[in-house]
Amino acid sequence: MSPNRENVCAASSRSSHRDGSCDRFGRFAERVVRAFGMPWFLVGQTAVIVAWAVMNSLGGVPHFDPYPFIFMNLVFSALAAYAAPFILLAETRQADRDRARARAEGRHHEELEQRQQELLEQDNTQTQQIARLLEQDSAQTERLAELLEQVRLLLERESDQTDLIVSLAAQSVAAAGS
Repeated sequence: MSPNRENVCAASSRSSHRDGSCDRFGRFAERVVRAFGMPWFLVGQTAVIVAWAVMNSLGGVPHFDPYPFIFMNLVFSALAAYAAPFILLAETRQADRDRARARAEGRHHEELEQRQQELLEQDNTQTQQIARLLEQDSAQTERLAELLEQVRLLLERESDQTDLIVSLAAQSVAAAGS
């Protein structure tokens, strides 16, 4: 921040900044600026102007500020002279809050992007693990099918051998009985 844009607190002494007087003054300035924009302030100011003009224009009433209302112009000039620094201070404080909010949102977005990247990497790792498990499962399923075929062939061979033994035994029994 350039030196000409430093706010009142930055230019003030350390002791007044430590005790919070600048912060209190800044909050006060924001309340004043907020009041300047409120409908009741605008209506009240308009009522004062109209009453001032009427009171200083009517006959039979002592005029404390006759037309062209130089004293009223002085009052409004003083009001404007005090309002401008209040408005600038309030805008500076709002800009500081906006910058802080933007930094916080930036950090939050970075954290979200980092978390999203971590989740994406985790998803890719899990997808690769699932693909490897699927390959292993497919290989085991093929091996199981091969083993089952071997068992079937062995059972068929054993069944054929059992049939052969039963038939030979039947022939032996028939030959022995004859």
